[in-house]
Amino acid sequence: MSKVIEAVYDGRVLVPLQPLNLQAGDRVRISVKPCLSTSRPRREHRRKVLEEMWHHFEQTPPPGGPLSEQSISRESIYQEQA
Repeated sequence: MSKVIEAVYDGRVLVPLQPLNLQAGDRVRISVKPCLSTSRPRREHRRKVLEEMWHHFEQTPPPGGPLSEQSISRESIYQEQA
């Protein structure tokens, strides 16, 4: 029997989130892969850092001012530079 389950680590042991059809003492092989739902603190930290970076870039414009529409147009890369 091979089955994928989700479990929560309580600091000492993995606690399955659903009943298992196992007897006490049965041996199993476990492969541990964090679920996306358990990554919430990491995602919150990442979002906070990105918001801080966004705020910084809004407050600190790039040197030379904003780019013109002509300079960022796709066609401008094909024009010969003098």
